[in-house]
Amino acid sequence: MEFHSNKIVKFVRKGRVEGLSLKALSKKYGISDSTVYRWTYGIKSENKRHLANRQDELKCKSVSSKVIGDLKFNKETAKLLAALLYWCEGSKYPSSSSVVFTNSDARLIKTFLTLFKKGYNIDIQKIKIHLQFHDNQNKNELVCFWSKLTGVSKNNFYNPTITKAGNKRKRDDYKGTCTLKYHNVRILWEIMGIYELFSNKHGEMAEWLKAAGC
Repeated sequence: MEFHSNKIVKFVRKGRVEGLSLKALSKKYGISDSTVYRWTYGIKSENKRHLANRQDELKCKSVSSKVIGDLKFNKETAKLLAALLYWCEGSKYPSSSSVVFTNSDARLIKTFLTLFKKGYNIDIQKIKIHLQFHDNQNKNELVCFWSKLTGVSKNNFYNPTITKAGNKRKRDDYKGTCTLKYHNVRILWEIMGIYELFSNKHGEMAEWLKAAGC
């Protein structure tokens, strides 16, 4: 095993802070990429800090921020927004006869559930939840997390699907994948009808289909 002086380690870490890439540092000091990664793990470069600050600045100046803040969540608006989210991440009929929404982003799950409850006045305790997570994660902690987030009783959780954790580093905030299931085919049909109507009205599908035939 090759040993390196503390002085070299400090130079590498300083270079990373200043924005040099792992490959550039590896080449400059003749050290493997994996070693550079280990020495600099957790360090945010100035470039990343600048991008993060710029991103926050743009978020604050978003043109839609006032519109979102003033949005009145009446029943019809909630149905429309829930349907658009479901269009992206939900299971469709006939492959499913229930409202089934899946994602690993806790904020997205919470947002959809809030809109779903507002639009359809559902009984939250009729929702079933299925989790999928890695074998190096704590089942009880995850069930508690998703139960508290959704307001669904732990008794309404199916047995989870546990997969073997790979070598790829997962997100620090990864809480597994959550699937919400609400058995009501009529609501499913209504949700699908809403986003299909929205698409036909604003996606100009009819004109696109005509053009596609040329």
